[in-house]
Amino acid sequence: MKNKIIKYWSIFIIIGLFLFPPFMVSVTYGNPARGDVNDDGQINLTDAILSLQVLVQMNPSGIRADYASSGVDINSDNKIGLEEAIYIMQDMSGLRILAPTGVTATAGDGQVSISWSAVSGATSYNIYWSETSGVTKVNGTQISDATSPYTHTGRTNGTTYYYIVTAVNSSGESVKSAQVSATASTEGIVFVSSRDGWGNIWVMDIDGSNPRRLSLSEESLDEGYPSSSPDGSKTVFTRYGEGIVELDNSGEKTVRSYDLNPTYTTWSYNGKIYFSRWNNALPGAKEYIYSVNADGTGEAQVSLPYDSEYNALDRHPSISPDGSALLFSTNRGILGIHIEKMDIGDDSSSALIVSVSDEFCFQPHQPSWSPDGNKIVFVAYSDNREIYLANADGTGIVLIASDPEAHCDAPSWSPDGSKIVFHKKYLSFSDNVEIWIMNADGSGAQALTDRTVTHHDGYPCFIKKPI
Repeated sequence: MKNKIIKYWSIFIIIGLFLFPPFMVSVTYGNPARGDVNDDGQINLTDAILSLQVLVQMNPSGIRADYASSGVDINSDNKIGLEEAIYIMQDMSGLRILAPTGVTATAGDGQVSISWSAVSGATSYNIYWSETSGVTKVNGTQISDATSPYTHTGRTNGTTYYYIVTAVNSSGESVKSAQVSATASTEGIVFVSSRDGWGNIWVMDIDGSNPRRLSLSEESLDEGYPSSSPDGSKTVFTRYGEGIVELDNSGEKTVRSYDLNPTYTTWSYNGKIYFSRWNNALPGAKEYIYSVNADGTGEAQVSLPYDSEYNALDRHPSISPDGSALLFSTNRGILGIHIEKMDIGDDSSSALIVSVSDEFCFQPHQPSWSPDGNKIVFVAYSDNREIYLANADGTGIVLIASDPEAHCDAPSWSPDGSKIVFHKKYLSFSDNVEIWIMNADGSGAQALTDRTVTHHDGYPCFIKKPI
């Protein structure tokens, strides 16, 4: 055994001396660095030898205690060994190829789309996948010579798939990328698009592919504010001069007609359709939140009457998952837009949730309750409109989406609460609007439609069963 160890070492040392003459024998990095096994701030042959000593079970001293959490453990197997030694050799020789970054996974109907940023010098890419978290090049199923975006078909809806990506060139294969995951689903995204002239209702797969028009009117009517029914089988939207319209596989029907177009429709978990509309019978300009049953009957004013000569603008209704409370944006009682909460059926006044200037956001509006009821997402102003996440009581506000070149608007949750779709209205490109999707914490944001074309795509929402 001892002779085998000596022979093994000798081969690697000879290779190392050949590849790394004395003037190249170390590379200095800031700590912690991948490959810096002994935590001396350098990556050199000593680190490679230590890795090999571990591999042949010699239990050497001098290995940093935090090797797994510091990134020294190249393949995330909680071990130091051959993978680390090869990585160090490649790093010192300048042959090492970097792992892909910007990796995302987007679910579709029976498929998952994996995308990543190009790696300089890469000639091909490999994907490794599993139905269990913790994918490595050892335990994952390999897909060779993949190109971005890669569509992984034949997946089972409702199953979560985990992915890593590696880059390949003549020097070998990179270490793995960060792991991403997605759950294959029949979900789609309904949105408003001007592709046929005026705004009409369209749907696309959740990776942005397969866009098609849903609304049936042959006239160029202004349609907007789509919302999916709780079971995902229907969509409601507003149509100028007609009112609230319902759409499903059997066709369209008018839910309720209005002379003045209602706005901001949302189909609640309690089965009612909520929206805002003007009430010209009241003094001043009054816009309140109303509800109707799914068949259009039983209209009721939901937000409380505002006894003032000043304008009242109650907009953007969002109902809690248990149907007990309403979030909405309003200007009542305070100079500027803010978010209030009220218990449905309670005649008492509503309560302030996010104020006009709460922490670092100004004039918050467009609230949307998460499917589990624990979070709200909303829009507020900084230089441009931005998207924020908070606890359901308005505390713990964090910024999750902003763009110096665009307004970020109309956030809407996925049914499982893991994703948020929204649109960006750009300050250039003739104010074009495009749809984006991101994780609920703001990470992994990617565009689903193209702002450089002449039409606008906006006001997206998820639908469980694309029509």
